[in-house]
Amino acid sequence: MKKWLAFLLALSVTMSLAACVTDGNVNIDSGGEEGLSDSSETLPGEESSGEYGFTGDSSEPSESAGQGSGVNSRSSSSKAVAGNSSSGGLNTSTPQTNTSSAGGVSFPNETPGSPITRINSPQNLRNTLTANEKVYYDKMLDGLKSMPAYPGVEVYNGIPIDYDIELPKVQNAYFALKNDYPDMFWLGNKIGTSMSSTGSVMKIYALPDYTCSVAEKTGFAAQLQLVLNEASRTIVNNNMSLFQRELALHDWLANRVTYFQEAVQPGASYENYKNAYNVIGALVEGKAVCEGYSRAFQLLLYEIGIDSMLVTGKSRNNQGHMWNMVKLGSNWYHVDTTWDDSQDILTHFYFNLTDADIEADHKNIAPSGHPAANSLDENYARKVNGYIQTGADITEALTAGIQYAKERGLQRAEFSLAPDCDYGFSSGYDYETRIKEALKAVGIDGVYQYGQMSGTDKYLYVSW
Repeated sequence: MKKWLAFLLALSVTMSLAACVTDGNVNIDSGGEEGLSDSSETLPGEESSGEYGFTGDSSEPSESAGQGSGVNSRSSSSKAVAGNSSSGGLNTSTPQTNTSSAGGVSFPNETPGSPITRINSPQNLRNTLTANEKVYYDKMLDGLKSMPAYPGVEVYNGIPIDYDIELPKVQNAYFALKNDYPDMFWLGNKIGTSMSSTGSVMKIYALPDYTCSVAEKTGFAAQLQLVLNEASRTIVNNNMSLFQRELALHDWLANRVTYFQEAVQPGASYENYKNAYNVIGALVEGKAVCEGYSRAFQLLLYEIGIDSMLVTGKSRNNQGHMWNMVKLGSNWYHVDTTWDDSQDILTHFYFNLTDADIEADHKNIAPSGHPAANSLDENYARKVNGYIQTGADITEALTAGIQYAKERGLQRAEFSLAPDCDYGFSSGYDYETRIKEALKAVGIDGVYQYGQMSGTDKYLYVSW
């Protein structure tokens, strides 16, 4: 006689996020926990044209002095890239070999990468699994593409084994698969298992909580492919370096997506916002939370031949969060597109960070065996003379970064402090005076604006 046991496994905190957070999205009130806070001043001798101030909270920021509103009312064409004076900001023109541009910034001495070629998932998380878990992973990879109904995919068929011991292994394999294959958007954030036993033969099945029907999957897949074709064929080109391709897609994605605040409000159910957590929400519908941003960026990078993996952890206020690791050449870097898309002004504070840099406000990173990220070679702030390693002469460092931007016809400069820098962009330091001195040193007079991420003193932008 056949007996069935069915269990629904809860969401794994370290592998997937059913309550991805707003942390890192805009909190305009400088007294708040996260986001960019802004200030403006007029250099001596110049008359102010108005105050660049913001009021409000992360969900409903208000407009002031011509500044755009927050993420909920922003369209993809209205966001300015930090470092670019134009709205929308992404420069998609064919760059020159030695002085290429992406995201509105010119980067000298960049070497074009190899011809753009799509890659399949490198299965980075599969490589972290045990031998048995890899078997379950491979069974589900083959079987879940067709969205089988109950009892799902057969992942084990053999002699009786301890079912309770195997359950977490199936779960681990499922979430590794889901995080390795962002294009399998129909895989939800829950996995059910069942078991049948007939004498000396035992079978274990896995059945996920699907995000859509089979018919919807077909329609979504067609729409998704159109978006991927647009990104891979029009946003990047073979003359760009790998860094520039990555940057162009980072900015394009942030311009395309609006952070889905409603999906993470108290009482919001994952069941009502499933697409916010996958590539359909980000790339087709244009609204996503951190999990959707991260999966979308991972898939876009696969489309142009760049390796990427998903990592999870805790934010400053101890909420769950997801972001990317990206491999350029032989080095890995951290990229958080969600936090870079924190208001109408797109920044690059979290673009190609080291472990030490990201760990300043991203904690408990999983998987624990993720590749080491120790290189600054492709760090955005370093590329634009904005990475500050010592506070010995902060004015000189600010001057160098502003001069770099000015020479390229830009009206914004971004700065990041090294983890061990003996300085901070906070009230305890007279950095406002240093900004004025730097602007004066490069011949910039008049109204200027500066802003920083609240909750940390590591990041600053200055515009004029």
